[in-house]
Amino acid sequence: MGIPIVLDGGADVPRGEESLIRVPLNLEIAGEHYEYPGIPKERVIGTILKNPPGSVKTSQPSPKQIMSAIQEVSEESGSSEVLYITLSSGVSGTYNVARVVARMLEKKGITLHVFDSKSVSGGIYLLARQAMALSESRATAPEIISALERLRDRVRVYFTVPSLNYLVAGGRIDPFRAMVAKVFGILPIIHVDGDGRLALFATAKRKKVFSELADVIARESAEGEPVFAAYTPCAEGYDELFLEQLRFRDIEPVWHELLSPILTAHAGPCVAGAGFIAGEADGDADGSGR
Repeated sequence: MGIPIVLDGGADVPRGEESLIRVPLNLEIAGEHYEYPGIPKERVIGTILKNPPGSVKTSQPSPKQIMSAIQEVSEESGSSEVLYITLSSGVSGTYNVARVVARMLEKKGITLHVFDSKSVSGGIYLLARQAMALSESRATAPEIISALERLRDRVRVYFTVPSLNYLVAGGRIDPFRAMVAKVFGILPIIHVDGDGRLALFATAKRKKVFSELADVIARESAEGEPVFAAYTPCAEGYDELFLEQLRFRDIEPVWHELLSPILTAHAGPCVAGAGFIAGEADGDADGSGR
């Protein structure tokens, strides 16, 4: 058996692979504490969307939560090494907490390799997918991490939301830019930038936002590489409209999953977006890998 791969609640994975998410992230909703994973994704997302923007608080895992999860994985796998691919350090302190825990675990004979995904949602899974393949082929931890560093520069995540209220309330997007977008009646296209932060990539008129988002993905995605689509529930069915635009461009997402509750708390309802791997030339174009 190779090195086990572990993710946290900031990742989205295909159905059937939920066991990859072992480190919980925390939510506080109407005074109640929740951990994800730990409760069904659909249930907690429904609870989040019943509350106004900014009212749901999220927080990184405690050292105890990470240590408990890693020790359990180590015992189950019989491996003294574990690779933990964290939610981007640009949006969470999870990576830094995990590095502290790694030093604590050394005293218990467990080597925890901590890798900053600098991504979110399905972007993290695309990294994990590569790591699992390399682990199965008996690659060493340094070899896996080196490969992930190269791939990370090519991982892209883009999404759109009908309102920036949740992202502004959570401090993820500049309020002035959100106000300008609202005044001009345009919708945002958000991406994860080179520092692993959520940033405004472009804007588009409401009727064209899915078309323009699909154009970006079609232009940047590497031929033959899978696309991971993610969404939050929406009566308007925005995720289906987005999928239609992708299919018009001969792009069929391999996975189509609900967005993590942790990210839903900051993005709100009606999210539609995708994670994918960019072509080599695109990944090196601006020096940032994003």
